[in-house]
Amino acid sequence: MRILIKRVLSLILMAFAVSAGAWPVGSRAAERYPSVLLEVEIDQKGSLLRGVAQGAVPEGEAVALLIPHAVKVNGVLIHGKTGDLSRLQRMLSTGRGARFSVPFTYRLPGGKQFALEGGWCPILSGRAIYSLRVKAPKGVIALSEAEEIKSSSHGPYTTYEFSFPHPRRGISLVAGPYRIFEKKTGGVAIQCYLLPGEENLARLYLDKADYYIRLYTRIIGPFPFRRFAVVENTAPTGFGFPTYTLLGKRVMHLPFIPDTSLPHEIVHSWFGNGVGIAPGAGDWCEAMATYLADYLLQDRMGRGAEKRHDMLIKVNSHPWTPGITIRGFKGQRSRHWRAMGYEGGAMLLHMLRRRVGDEPFWKGLHLFYEQNRFSEAGWDDLIAALEAASSRKLRAMAHRWLDTHRFPSLEMTRAWYHQGADGFKTCLEVAQSGAEQVFPMELPLLIRGEGGGASRYRIFMNSGRIRRCFSMGFRPREVVLDPDFDILRRLSSREFPATISSLLGLARLRLASKGAPPKEIIQAIEGLGISVLDGKRGEASA
Repeated sequence: MRILIKRVLSLILMAFAVSAGAWPVGSRAAERYPSVLLEVEIDQKGSLLRGVAQGAVPEGEAVALLIPHAVKVNGVLIHGKTGDLSRLQRMLSTGRGARFSVPFTYRLPGGKQFALEGGWCPILSGRAIYSLRVKAPKGVIALSEAEEIKSSSHGPYTTYEFSFPHPRRGISLVAGPYRIFEKKTGGVAIQCYLLPGEENLARLYLDKADYYIRLYTRIIGPFPFRRFAVVENTAPTGFGFPTYTLLGKRVMHLPFIPDTSLPHEIVHSWFGNGVGIAPGAGDWCEAMATYLADYLLQDRMGRGAEKRHDMLIKVNSHPWTPGITIRGFKGQRSRHWRAMGYEGGAMLLHMLRRRVGDEPFWKGLHLFYEQNRFSEAGWDDLIAALEAASSRKLRAMAHRWLDTHRFPSLEMTRAWYHQGADGFKTCLEVAQSGAEQVFPMELPLLIRGEGGGASRYRIFMNSGRIRRCFSMGFRPREVVLDPDFDILRRLSSREFPATISSLLGLARLRLASKGAPPKEIIQAIEGLGISVLDGKRGEASA
């Protein structure tokens, strides 16, 4: 039996080797990183993916071979000889190095199109150079991360080769009856992979992708890749991968998506895919994409203050929970975590930009990208780049906001003025409250006067309570702290409107009604993940 298994494995691998030929998986990068060559065949009738993962791990590199639970392994060869998975894992984990082959199968979802973001093949822990070769029935077009794609037809099959020379932590595979539309601009090949009947979307998405790639090239630096594709998916997704984004079919028809979700995913080409997230460093790239796409595009249309207010509402719509911090966000999908990681992180970037100034901020982002391109980085690397570009110390200030679960409230505790020969002298006291520590900040304020006069000021606040006085030529009527929502903080009751998002932030809710609340209302609220109390079991709490 052992001899038979070895013979079968050898024949499978020999067939793949003959068909693949001498196919390089990377040059200098492959020498520094482990490499994995995946060769798979799509069996549409059987809804199955059959393949072999061939890996080479150099000595001194301690890794693990990760087998997703949905992947069935059909044997192992180590250095060309039949082995077992536990022995291979010991060799890899102790840094002894190995060349291995792992035949596997994966059950595909039903339908003519599928998108496998991960979990469909054996991969290595840590970063590696992945190459992919896909044998697909004619009419099925395959796609994966690739700087270069080659295809060739053989009878009823088409073979696709995907070459991507940069290290990454996994690999995706998308396939379906796509039609491909293309536009070249500035050295970048822009493509649309659209399903039958969706051809009318091609021109819109090609032009919008072209526009935003050019825009962010001016802001950040050269586009990281030679190609970028907008790929339609039957499932409701919005993911960014190196060299392509995967958008849901229904989503793509929404009129606002080309100017919201699309630029957000394009920014991820630089931040998230061009520069990856260092393990344990927190997901900074969603804050970056939110600031550079969702926020910046609104700001360019004169709606910056409105958008910042909206972001603060999202952050304030959830209870202040220990452990839920900006740096602690690592892609968690709950609304609370997303508000902290996306909008909270974007507001921190806005405060850093105000602290250093526009030119040093953009210079710092460019430096951060250049220093970490095709590598991985964290919040501290980003702060260091901004410090280098601005010659200002930011670490202590940034860490205070990154690592707290509770932002401060701002309150004007006293205000008075005196009229003199030269005009009016207005004095005020401002206090921070509601947080466990003092947050250093540049606090903007607006003083409005009688007759339409107004003056804006910035005061540096490095203690829990400060007093400042200002001279002006008009009688003061109103003082507004942070009038344009530039500070990551708790909103006052006047600034915080009644929103559905604030309801979604509750853990438990007590309904006040005459008699028993309708079951339909209770079911709808519980469907949002909120426990409904009936009053007899105690008060509700957020």
